[in-house]
Amino acid sequence: MSVKEFRGFAITDKYAPAIFINSKDEKSAQLFTLLHEVAHLWIGQEGVSDWFSKNKLETFCNKVAAHFFMPDDMFKSEWQKKADIYTDKLDIINEISKFFKVSSLAIAIKAVHLNFVPNDYINTIRKQIDKQLLKNQSKDRGGNPYASYPLRNSKRLTKIILTQTLNQHILITDAAKLLNLKPTTVMNLYGTMQDKI
Repeated sequence: MSVKEFRGFAITDKYAPAIFINSKDEKSAQLFTLLHEVAHLWIGQEGVSDWFSKNKLETFCNKVAAHFFMPDDMFKSEWQKKADIYTDKLDIINEISKFFKVSSLAIAIKAVHLNFVPNDYINTIRKQIDKQLLKNQSKDRGGNPYASYPLRNSKRLTKIILTQTLNQHILITDAAKLLNLKPTTVMNLYGTMQDKI
């Protein structure tokens, strides 16, 4: 799903709480969203991550995530250091995002909360990010998908499931469900991992 549709959401079930993160988002944004969703679990309120919402709950969860990754004092100090070097606030935001290893959007939101920049910087950064996402999506990702399948569920779990399937203790259809793959893909995966099992 597109990042514009959702970045993440939390389900606050008493016995099986869950957090879902959009894997199409940038890694730094995924981390921010993860902490945002953890805040939802802490307070026991479900929600879909929306960095631009005026909703008090979403604003609170954004502040929790922002404070975790970018404590106010450290943020202010870094802002001052970068402001001594750069005159353009967008350059400052982009440089600070590298320091804190969070998205430029997260930095812009924090900068707005601390009154370093006006609200319209968020929209500017948002447009910049949308352009970058389109650019990244158009790139050929290539590579061998069979090399990444074992990493999704862990190599060990994949190896155990494939071995049990080969020994006929697990049906191929069940192995496919456990690995979130098609049955034909399970057999092809076994073929590529044969020397490693």
